[in-house]
Amino acid sequence: MLNCLIGVQVNHPIHVDYALGVMVVHSAADVKIEDIYDTIAKLEQIAEETGIHKALLDLRAEVSLPSMIEMFEMAKKFPKTLWIAAVLEASREIEEEVEFVETVAKNRGAPLRIFREEDEALEWLQLM
Repeated sequence: MLNCLIGVQVNHPIHVDYALGVMVVHSAADVKIEDIYDTIAKLEQIAEETGIHKALLDLRAEVSLPSMIEMFEMAKKFPKTLWIAAVLEASREIEEEVEFVETVAKNRGAPLRIFREEDEALEWLQLM
């Protein structure tokens, strides 16, 4: 399915699926706020280079996230030029944190949605 791997210097490789018109990030383990900022910056760079502004974040393997304060600050600055669908299958604590980020980002006009199923996330991205 994925037909291009962009050589980026982030902790999680970013794949571009040109057929679907989506950037894909598979994130795992313990995520630091710097990792999130780096990934967002790379997504914006790839979007500018490719014209693809949709991203699928696979967060199903996440075990922890940055603090709620860091997540709140990050969500306030979330880019409005990227349509991001995150797929989550995690503990209730992580689920609540990510849903909080979704709410803050949406309240500031950023197109970010959280999904439990990858198919639903891709369907939403195709509608954008």
